[in-house]
Amino acid sequence: MNDMLRNRKYPLEERMVFFVYVAMVLSALMIVVMNILTGLPMVNNIKWLVFIIFIVMVAFIYIKIESKRKLIRNISFLATIFVIFPILFIFSGGLRTSAIPYMIVLLLSVIHSFSGKLRIFLIASYILIAQALIVINYLLPDIFPYVSDETMVLDWVTNTPVILILVTLIALWVSNEHHYERNKAVESSREMERISKSDTLTGIFNRRYLKERVDELHNSDGNVCLFIFDI
Repeated sequence: MNDMLRNRKYPLEERMVFFVYVAMVLSALMIVVMNILTGLPMVNNIKWLVFIIFIVMVAFIYIKIESKRKLIRNISFLATIFVIFPILFIFSGGLRTSAIPYMIVLLLSVIHSFSGKLRIFLIASYILIAQALIVINYLLPDIFPYVSDETMVLDWVTNTPVILILVTLIALWVSNEHHYERNKAVESSREMERISKSDTLTGIFNRRYLKERVDELHNSDGNVCLFIFDI
């Protein structure tokens, strides 16, 4: 697991997906612990325990089957958006719990884990599903479990720090990785420029470098003197 997160031989997108899996599991575990410490009913933890089992299984398969990682990523996020998220939203009590912040976290995960048309499709689908669930919660509140005011407050108290930590971790990790990729690109560009202007055997500047320097000096206002030696 540590190798998958730290070893940059893996593509950034693959490491980002695995980081999201790990962050989700850790955050869910923190919520379970805090729910127990605050005395919330054990039924509040069932959904999180099921979620943890699902993500751990997906992460394990994701590590083991390297050739199918993109497929596993797609299936896991599709299942999360179209199945797990609606179930958790309904059975946790809907808008009387900390559902909205977790919607934002999942949206951030999709944004950073996908690209191109698939990302657009997932984001659009997710927004539509979230909007539909909110409307259902308003029109048919009886299908959602009753959540008392005390439970609602405790839920927000226990989940808010976890959500903030999770968002911070994702933001920091993504920022750090993009910073590394930018530095790597700059270094590669400099190395390619050096190679293009020097002899690979001796390391001495080549004709291209000489021409560029002569052009620079020719365009300058000062006097230029050029010595040529034939070795």
